[in-house]
Amino acid sequence: MCFYQIPTGQSFQKNEDQDSSKTYLQYLLYLPKQYYADNTKKWPLIVFLQHLGAEGTNINLVRSSALPKRLEKDADLPFIVVSPQALLKQLWEPELIKNFVESVCDKYQIDRNRIYLTGASIGGSATWATAIEYPDLFAAIVPVCGNRYSTSYEENAKKIAHIPIWVFHGALDTTFRKEVTIEIVNALKKAGANVRFTLYPDLGHVCWERVYNEPELYEWLLQQSK
Repeated sequence: MCFYQIPTGQSFQKNEDQDSSKTYLQYLLYLPKQYYADNTKKWPLIVFLQHLGAEGTNINLVRSSALPKRLEKDADLPFIVVSPQALLKQLWEPELIKNFVESVCDKYQIDRNRIYLTGASIGGSATWATAIEYPDLFAAIVPVCGNRYSTSYEENAKKIAHIPIWVFHGALDTTFRKEVTIEIVNALKKAGANVRFTLYPDLGHVCWERVYNEPELYEWLLQQSK
């Protein structure tokens, strides 16, 4: 738990822990304006995983698109939001994400029953993969134009059928094909999952700018709890 006051809004955070056996990720942290009004209040957490091209050490690459970009506009969302930065040429690994989430939960006033995972492109693929690996960690997931996590659609759908899921994809996507996402969504429906699917007819792969400006997305997330 943090005992010093980090500014509300979005700020850069770098983990200074010295355990050489662990990988620590720098990240953007968004704290709601009322975060310090009540030190007993627990806030829902959104974890955002970046797309390819924002990895490395320049945190401004993460800041310049998708959900972090929206939060730079002084958005007033009733969530804590963390946006970690992948290391150079590193793909997101489920264990890395799980460890990151746990470390964040230890530092901030987070409701562990309302942790939401989302990501764009490879971050969307990692959202699927992490939920499949740790199906009891998240209250909801929002994969955006990411579908390269496995071909075992029906088997994996059963593992995450209890998690509310909202899937987004662009119909004109030539990077990650919409047909694969449709197969995944159909497998989830067959498994009895609570899944929503938004296919933007006029957008390609980079559909995430519209996704994270959808007010209904945040209203829906607030309704989800373990």
